[in-house]
Amino acid sequence: MKNFLLEEGAAFYHVSPLQNLDSIQAQGLFGRGGKIFVSNEAVECIMAAIAEEQIPEIHRSEGYIVVKLPQESNQFTTEEIYRDNQTNNEKAMVYQFVIMRSLIPPDRLSIVEVINFGEEGSLKLSRLAKPINDIGKDHELYLKAARLVAKEFTKPDIDPYWAGN
Repeated sequence: MKNFLLEEGAAFYHVSPLQNLDSIQAQGLFGRGGKIFVSNEAVECIMAAIAEEQIPEIHRSEGYIVVKLPQESNQFTTEEIYRDNQTNNEKAMVYQFVIMRSLIPPDRLSIVEVINFGEEGSLKLSRLAKPINDIGKDHELYLKAARLVAKEFTKPDIDPYWAGN
């Protein structure tokens, strides 16, 4: 993880329902209980799979947004980044991390993609997520994510950041 954070252009990405766009641009990205759930990749099928697997309300949304959190402006540390291993049956799990922050101010993020579902509704989400099935464990994207070493975020009952939130 340390090497990733030092890479030029390093960033994490957050996916959120489209209806959150205005508040994120105006107020920033608020964590749930001090936790911001992110990916190390912004590849369309990965972000769509995360949205489909992690955000139940996405199916009632008109679409989703991808928010970029650049390392250069946020200065994340290895101490505040955990690998999100709360489940082991999601196709996008290897790309998911948790950053222990309550807020990313609006001047330290950018909206890099806006996906409108249009007439397809959330069926478009499933269509966009489908190519993740082609990313096997020998794929460059998978191997890159798997090499990022971070503390495991698997036992919320004993994690001090989770307790009481």
